[in-house]
Amino acid sequence: MNATVLTGNRLFPMIGAMIENQLSRAYLESLSTEELLAVADKIGLDIPLDLNRTFIIQEILDAHAELLNVESYDLQEESADTFERKKNKPSSAIYNSTYIDVLLRDPVWAFVFWHIREQDRRTYEASHDFNGYFLRVSSCVAGKTPEGESFNIDVDIQDGSWYICFPAPQGWFTVELFVKKGRQHILLATSRPFRIPRTVRFSPLELEQHPLGPVLLLSGIEQMRIVYAKEYSPGQYSGCN
Repeated sequence: MNATVLTGNRLFPMIGAMIENQLSRAYLESLSTEELLAVADKIGLDIPLDLNRTFIIQEILDAHAELLNVESYDLQEESADTFERKKNKPSSAIYNSTYIDVLLRDPVWAFVFWHIREQDRRTYEASHDFNGYFLRVSSCVAGKTPEGESFNIDVDIQDGSWYICFPAPQGWFTVELFVKKGRQHILLATSRPFRIPRTVRFSPLELEQHPLGPVLLLSGIEQMRIVYAKEYSPGQYSGCN
C-alpha cells in the first residue's frame, strides 16, 4: 500500500499515542487523510486510497482495539443490552452526516453503501407522505455530471448497502440516494464518479460462458442480493436473491 511518508514530528506522536493507548477518534480526526493512511499502513491495514476518511478512522480504531485486546466491535457477538447502548450513543462522525459511496471490491460487482443523518431519517420516515428510499445508477462522461440514461433500485428502510452489477462492460457511473415523499424524489447524496474497468463483463446471461463463470458460481454469487440490469435502459433491472 502506498502512503505518504511523514516527518518525525508528525509520525512519532501518532506512534506514541498508540503505544500509550491514547489513540482516539478526536485525535484521528485532527489528522490529514494522508496521515491517516500512514497510520493505517503502520498498523498493517490495507486501506483503499479513495475510501471515505470516516471509514478509514473507524478501521484504524477497530484494528487498534483488537491490538489492545479490548472490546470487540462485532455487534453480532454483543449482548442485546450492549447493542442498545451503542445504538443510543452512535459515533457522531458517522451518524451526523448523509453520504453514499462505492467500492469496486471485485471485477464483477460494486459494493454501494450509504447512511442518512439520523435526525433527517426520523423526519422523513415520520412524514405522512414518506414512500421509501431508492438508488439511481446513472451513466456519466469522464467523471462529469450524469447523463439521461439511468435505472432505479428500491431499497428497504433498514438497508445500508447493496451489491450492484453494472449494465455495461465499461464506462463512468454515479450512484445517487433519494427519498420518496409523495410524488417528489428528493436527492440526499451522490457518490463520487467511478469507472468500470474496460475488461469487465457484467451480463448474468453469459455467466456460464464467462471466463470467471465457474469461480463465480463457486463463490456463491447466486445466493447474494445483486441487482442486474437486463439492458441499459431506465428502470430495467432484476434482483438476484
